[in-house]
Amino acid sequence: MLSRLVIAAAVVAMAAALPASALARAPGVGPVTAFHVPWDRASAPDLAAHADGIDVFAPQWIALTTAGGTLAVTPDPAAQAVLRRAPGIKVMPVVTNAHDGVWDTAAASAAVADPKVRAKVAARLAALARARGWAGVVLDFENLTPAGVAAYPAFVAETRRAMGQAGKRAWVTAFLSADPAVIRPLAAASDRLVLMAYDECWSTSTPGPVAGEDWLEAVLPVKLAGLDPARVLLAVGTYGYDWPIGRAATVTGVPAAKAVAASHGAEIAHDPASANAVFRYQDKAGARHTAWMTDARTWAYELAAARAAGLSGVAIWRLGLEDPDIWTTPPAAAPYGVGNPPARLPRCFLLGSPWAKDAPQ
Repeated sequence: MLSRLVIAAAVVAMAAALPASALARAPGVGPVTAFHVPWDRASAPDLAAHADGIDVFAPQWIALTTAGGTLAVTPDPAAQAVLRRAPGIKVMPVVTNAHDGVWDTAAASAAVADPKVRAKVAARLAALARARGWAGVVLDFENLTPAGVAAYPAFVAETRRAMGQAGKRAWVTAFLSADPAVIRPLAAASDRLVLMAYDECWSTSTPGPVAGEDWLEAVLPVKLAGLDPARVLLAVGTYGYDWPIGRAATVTGVPAAKAVAASHGAEIAHDPASANAVFRYQDKAGARHTAWMTDARTWAYELAAARAAGLSGVAIWRLGLEDPDIWTTPPAAAPYGVGNPPARLPRCFLLGSPWAKDAPQ
C-alpha cells in the first residue's frame, strides 16, 4: 500500500510541475478518449502529463469474474490522484471479462445470456457510477461464445437503460474487423460504439502493420454503413509489435521500439502502403526481428480519416505506450488513401497456417 501511495504522490507532483506548453492539445483534434491499465506504471504519469488533451478517461477498472455477475473493481490510487487535479476529465471505466490473465469466455457468455444476471450487473454498474461520479462505463466483452455474441446486445441495452436512469452513458467496443452483423446491433443498443481499429496484424500473426491506414480507410466505410457516424468513436492503436522471425510478437511502446532501433543501428521506415513504421534488426542471440508500430505520422492520417467519416472523436489504446509526438500532431490535410493505391488485403496470417509461409517476414 505504501508504494502505491508514493507513486500517487509522485504523479501529482509531476502534474503540478508541468509547464503549460506540455499540456496543450494539437490543433484540429476532436474529443480524445484515453484508455488506461492500472498495472502499467507509465500510464498514470502519462495521464498527468497530457490531462489537458484528454476528454474521457477509460481505465480498465472493472472485471466480470463469474457467471453469476460478480464484479471485481481494481483500486488505482495513482490515477485517482491525477483525476482529483483534473476535474474536467470525464471518467468512464472499462468493464471487461478479462481477469487473471485470460478472457473469461464461459463466465461472460453465461452472464450476458441470463436476463436476471444482466439486470443485476446493469444495476450494480449504475450504482457504482452514481456513487463514484463516473460519466458512464465502456463495455468490452471479448472472446464470447456464439450464444454469448447473440445475447450481448441485450446486455448492452440493459446496461444502457440502467445507466440512463442514473443520468449516465453506456458505450460498447467492437473490433473494426468484426462482421457488420455483429457491429450494428451493438451500435443500436449503446449510447456510443467504440470501433477498435487496430490489430490488423496481431501477436500470433505473421509480421505486418498494427493498423494499416490503407486497411482502415478501405474497411471503415463498410462497417459504418447504416450507422450514425456521430455516435461512433474511432479507437486507434498507439503501440507496436516486435516479432522474432517465426515466433509470436511482444507488445512494445513506441518510445521503447525507437530505442531498440537506435541501439541496433536500424533505420525506421514508413511502409508506403500502410503508413505504419517498420524496422528490422538482429538481437544479441542472432535472432532476426521485424518490428511494426503506429507513430505520430500514422496518428495524423487516422485523425484525418475519422474527421472525413464524421466520427465523434478518437480514442487511444493505450496511455503509456504512445509516441509522445501524437499530443502535438494535428490531423493530416487529407486521409491517406487520397492519391495512394488501394489496399491489398489481407496481408497477415496466423503463424503456422498454410498461408503464413508466403507472408513477408
